[in-house]
Amino acid sequence: MSGKSVRFCVLPVSDVAASAAFYAALGCTERGVDGNRWAGLASEYVALSLCGPADPKRPSRPAFAVVVDDVPAALAEALEAGGRVLSGTEGADVQLTDPDGNHVMLIERRADGSG
Repeated sequence: MSGKSVRFCVLPVSDVAASAAFYAALGCTERGVDGNRWAGLASEYVALSLCGPADPKRPSRPAFAVVVDDVPAALAEALEAGGRVLSGTEGADVQLTDPDGNHVMLIERRADGSG
């Protein structure tokens, strides 16, 4: 797959285990856990990344993650369409807001095609 694709929703949580149990009760399947740092869950239609207090990339509010082939090019397009870069953004992953202030993360697609 190439181009851009919304892959998952990132949710900041205070307790990864408790939030993972909640979303499991709603039908999500656990895909991986890293202590109180991170948990990944998925259902038929959506994937969730739960970011705990120990996760250095934890967003301040819910965000969509968009996997792209080229972060600088995707960022330029997003900015031209009314997006705004969030301060403190650095490295290959960029955090920005849409025109209404909703958080969006641009994540560079890895060489193996995954995000």
